[in-house]
Amino acid sequence: MAGRSVPECGGKHHDGAASAAVFTYSGRVAWMSSEEVPRDLVGDSRTPAVSRQGNRLFPNEAARRLLGGLGRDVYTLDEWLSELFGTADCEARGTCLRARESPSPCWAANPEHGANGSEVWVEFGGHAQGDSAVRLPRNLTSHRQLRRSEIRWQTLFEHIPGLLLEISPDGTILWVGSQPTRLNSDDVVGKSLFDFLPQESHEWARDVLARMPHSLTPLSAEFETTLPDGSKVWFEHHATPLLEDGAYTGLIVHSLDTTAKKRAESALRESEQLHRELFELGSDAILLIDNETGGVLEANPMACSLYGYSREEWLSMTSLELSAEPEGTSHAVPEEAGRSPLRWHRRKDGIVFPVEITASHFDWKGRRVHFAAIRDVSDSVERVVELEQTVSRLDRALRGAALAVSAALEKRDAYTAGHQVRVAELAAAIAYEMNMPALAERVRLAGSLHDMGKLAVPAEILAKPTKLSQAEANLVKTHCEIGWEILRIIDFGWPLEDVALQHHERLDGSGYPQGLKDSDIILEARVIAVADVVEAMSSHRPYRAALGTQAGLREISRNRGRLYDSTVVGACLRAFDRGFRFPEEPASGRRADDPDRID
Repeated sequence: MAGRSVPECGGKHHDGAASAAVFTYSGRVAWMSSEEVPRDLVGDSRTPAVSRQGNRLFPNEAARRLLGGLGRDVYTLDEWLSELFGTADCEARGTCLRARESPSPCWAANPEHGANGSEVWVEFGGHAQGDSAVRLPRNLTSHRQLRRSEIRWQTLFEHIPGLLLEISPDGTILWVGSQPTRLNSDDVVGKSLFDFLPQESHEWARDVLARMPHSLTPLSAEFETTLPDGSKVWFEHHATPLLEDGAYTGLIVHSLDTTAKKRAESALRESEQLHRELFELGSDAILLIDNETGGVLEANPMACSLYGYSREEWLSMTSLELSAEPEGTSHAVPEEAGRSPLRWHRRKDGIVFPVEITASHFDWKGRRVHFAAIRDVSDSVERVVELEQTVSRLDRALRGAALAVSAALEKRDAYTAGHQVRVAELAAAIAYEMNMPALAERVRLAGSLHDMGKLAVPAEILAKPTKLSQAEANLVKTHCEIGWEILRIIDFGWPLEDVALQHHERLDGSGYPQGLKDSDIILEARVIAVADVVEAMSSHRPYRAALGTQAGLREISRNRGRLYDSTVVGACLRAFDRGFRFPEEPASGRRADDPDRID
């Protein structure tokens, strides 16, 4: 049934006799006993009513409208009750039945739905009167709404942050609406507002009590308060007039404990002051820059001193105006916090100087900014340049010493003239083909010194034009170990001496002096080994013409991976394919350690 209600019902049926009983719908009479209602009520189209004859009920037009526009004119009692209550055994129906037997009033409250769908509450009551049960309805909708409003406000008052006080016009505390943990109701109720507030807030309280009855305007203030336990707290007070039927009866004071807020504000002020002092007193130039526009938002005194601009000038500038390399600087601001590459800036007087910039990004006043700490590194750059120059001089001196030693060696052994220089150049070319420039620098130096140990070999053996005896060959082989003994005294920053020791080792262990294999031979020695073989076979011999570079390349290709490192051999072949050529051919001769001279 659309819009079904829970009606008030009553009455007692007497066979053969016309009777009526009370039915109400949302507090309105729908059916009354014949003794209580004028007979013309049933025909009244404005008042819902139902007449009864025996077990038949006749609702008038107003009753049918209340029941959702039912079109039937006649109902049995069961049909009528089913239309009103449905199949549920509701409380209102039970109340109607109990009223037949009990001489005392009985009541039941049930929700209804009015014509517009809103909820309506009706309280049903009744008592027995003669043969009929008279039902007495009462509309509880307004009462129910008032109760709900009371519950809502009570819940709000009990859970609102802070303290609610009701204050009489003379300043007496009448009621505590909510209680923070530090204050009990017994501490304040019945006391004067002036007993509760500290002396410094009495003037405000007197002003509130004097002005409130006339202005009826809310007033606010914040004061420090001493609690009974002696602790100091801050309260924010809001006074609002309390009116009953338009008349001023006192005021409600909402006191919010703002101690934590005040402490946080104090800590924030101290932090801001600290950061302001760090900003102002920083030894670096500090700029606050808008990420989007590049505009300078703040500049500390050191920035003014370093660049020569006033603070007012700074605030009209962008960071790009500082740069002596604007294109580079425009891409130099990192998206994340960190240090940017070395940049060059220009002072107001036009002087260009190097700077180091450390940036930190954050949100400030609704915009994305970065905090740039700029340090003049002119002194550091000068020191770096001086250091680089010193290192370069030392490197040149070391290389010069190596060449001097190499030259001295070749003076003793004319047959090896230029050999170390040529090996050094090929070894460097191989390393570059391996995309290892640092290795190239190492093997160039190592190639110039790899035969250092020949200084200890007798000159007559080094210069002997015929095949060496076994004893002489063994003596020549000692140059690897002797070279290691000499070179290990000098700290090259890497084991150059091991190159002198290992450059005659082979991957399969057939080399000397230690018979090392594979990765036991350091990479630098593997590079020198390949360059050494190619250079030796390319050189001229007294007992034969030079075999040529191609013979050397065929040798390393044929033994690639067995005697010589495959990667190094590949790089060597590529170097020659790209046009590498040895420097000027040395004078005719045969090296003492030429394999053709050693059994």
